[in-house]
Amino acid sequence: MPAAPVPELVPARMLNEFVCCPRLGYLMWAEAEFDVSADTVDGKRVHRRTDAEKGDLPDAGEEAEKIHACSVWLSAPGEGLTARMDLVEEFRPLVVDSAVLQAINTGVVKPDDFVRRGGAVAMENKARARFIEAYERRMDQLVSHPLFGYRVSYRRILEVRARLLARHLNGELEEYPEFCTR
Repeated sequence: MPAAPVPELVPARMLNEFVCCPRLGYLMWAEAEFDVSADTVDGKRVHRRTDAEKGDLPDAGEEAEKIHACSVWLSAPGEGLTARMDLVEEFRPLVVDSAVLQAINTGVVKPDDFVRRGGAVAMENKARARFIEAYERRMDQLVSHPLFGYRVSYRRILEVRARLLARHLNGELEEYPEFCTR
């Protein structure tokens, strides 16, 4: 069988695999061997929405209050690398975890809102709708932007962070500014 052509860009995930386990990294990248397991199947299921292509972020000013991408592909041809980045990850504790704790503490979501079957747990549709409302309220909550000083929603901050990251990756900003709420 002829060898597969080597892609120009190496996925950062492959570098991660190689650092963690050189043998596994070699098998996955060079030999294209990959064993499907319950963990990889579950991981693919959990990330299906994040991994779905949703298009580019809108231009500045265009639909400014909507984020159209959960993750972006980043490529550095000079270094020969490419990677997918979850745009929300740095806000998970501030937005998602906070919304979950608030929903539990205020009774928006209760233990009887979950169905348990065969080792699996699922949230009832009505509870899911209530939680999404609580999450949306958190996304609309105004906070003081630490870099620019004005009050802005977390939804808008995510868009600004995506634009700052793009400017940093394009060489327009020397450093990607950190985001601290306090």
